[in-house]
Amino acid sequence: MFAILACATAFAAQADTENFDSTNPGALPSGWEAGVTGSGNPRWAVGADPTAASGKNVLQQTGRGTFPWCVKKNASLADGFVEVKFKPLSGKEDQA
Repeated sequence: MFAILACATAFAAQADTENFDSTNPGALPSGWEAGVTGSGNPRWAVGADPTAASGKNVLQQTGRGTFPWCVKKNASLADGFVEVKFKPLSGKEDQA
């Protein structure tokens, strides 16, 4: 299980930070899609975490899967980078 604390994307001179504070805990944020490559049953949902950059919510993966993924649909990026923070909470395999 791990939590994504914040997701920041930079577009040339612009930087956007994604937080999950407006999403109810237990739900997948609107505009996001989750799945798994391989086998398993991952569960992505927003959860409360006081260590979040915003101090409120994070996106968590609490299920099991060989390569679970979660992406923001309709996102675009040109000549930039994406920064994601992970916080491993438990587990036996290191796949992130």
